[in-house]
Amino acid sequence: MTLIQDTLDNISLQGQIPPDLDNLPLTDAETYDLYARGDTDGVFQVESSGMRQYLRMLRPTCFEDVIAMLALYRPGPLGSGMVDEFIKRKHGQVPVVYPHDSLTECLRDTYGVIVYQEQVMQIAQIIASYTLGGADL
Repeated sequence: MTLIQDTLDNISLQGQIPPDLDNLPLTDAETYDLYARGDTDGVFQVESSGMRQYLRMLRPTCFEDVIAMLALYRPGPLGSGMVDEFIKRKHGQVPVVYPHDSLTECLRDTYGVIVYQEQVMQIAQIIASYTLGGADL
């Protein structure tokens, strides 16, 4: 936090208004350009060379893309080809396919790829009429 505070102080010293860290926009195109270039030195969880490589391939354009990549950058998804499939679907290189039409809404942000445990729970709720509690097995 010292680095962040020092940065905010330096912005103020230059006569600029520092950003309100509690209200940062999630739609800043310049931020996504930094991710797409792999310019992530010092950014927690996205500064490794492997993550940078995938961010350059993904070219995230929204918050959901970044969050999905954080979830996918794990040994299981990396080894299974899920990450490459996710990237190809985002860029239209392969079609976005949903396992069932009723799952379109819960899988739309991840291009039809099941990324999160919450999606598994939603799928159990939609397909098998589980309660969310019952789906959390």
